[in-house]
Amino acid sequence: VSTSIQQSNAGSYDFHLALHSNASGPGSEGRNRAIIAFYYPGSVNGQRAAELFASALREIYPVPDQVTARSTTTLAEVRRTKAPTVLLEIGYHDNAADAQWIAEHINLIAQTLVKAMTEYFGLPFVVPLTPWRGTVRTQGGPLNLRTVPALNSAVVAAMPDGAPVTVYGRYQDWYTVGYNGLLGYAFAEYIA
Repeated sequence: VSTSIQQSNAGSYDFHLALHSNASGPGSEGRNRAIIAFYYPGSVNGQRAAELFASALREIYPVPDQVTARSTTTLAEVRRTKAPTVLLEIGYHDNAADAQWIAEHINLIAQTLVKAMTEYFGLPFVVPLTPWRGTVRTQGGPLNLRTVPALNSAVVAAMPDGAPVTVYGRYQDWYTVGYNGLLGYAFAEYIA
């Protein structure tokens, strides 16, 4: 934990996320189930992130009323980091049902955490795809590669009709596209 705190504090990071699993205390081994998103009291951004994580995880955890966001001053990783921090206790590893749920849903848990982070930062959540090669099809004119999936966003490059691209993911009507070493968003309907 000390190393994680030192590395976090050495950089100029916007957020610190610690992922853990919990264990029950003596006498209650294997009986507890819960997900807890800890944040430091008074950290508005830490609390907001903890609530976003808790809300998202309630949607997938089998015992949604046991998913909470709580403030704490006792956990060093929450107390001693400079950036807003959330320490997530994702289930109890000494509870067979929680351990099985984690093992069987690791990809869904990861996707849910990423969705919460994109919401925290105000970014689109891009559904990843197996990358595939595509071709720009505009009937002659160039297709704009943009910084974000919005028509009023900055243009990264103008891709000519017929240009080869790599498609990495999808957000609504947009693809995330690689073109000549650049990455951005382009309208999906113009890529075949």
